Amino acid sequence: MAVTVGYSDANRFKTVQEELEHYKAQYEHLESELLEFQASSRELEAELEKDVEASERRERTLKKTVETLKFEVEEWKVSTGLMFEG
Repeated sequence: MAVTVGYSDANRFKTVQEELEHYKAQYEHLESELLEFQASSRELEAELEKDVEASERRERTLKKTVETLKFEVEEWKVSTGLMFEG
């Protein structure tokens, strides 16, 4: 199959007006797709931001729990007389 270098779509249009309408329709279609993509991207970004915020809150809660448990372990060691490393 031969590939023609420099082939122009202009060869398939009967008039300049027909070619203009074709490219205008393509432009409008692509613009519409772009706007749809941008809207869905904004929605996805907002959803991901919410997920990140929820994960950060969960992380802070878990860190507080770890610190509380470490403190309780140390208190237990002192109260039982078990003062060992680890």
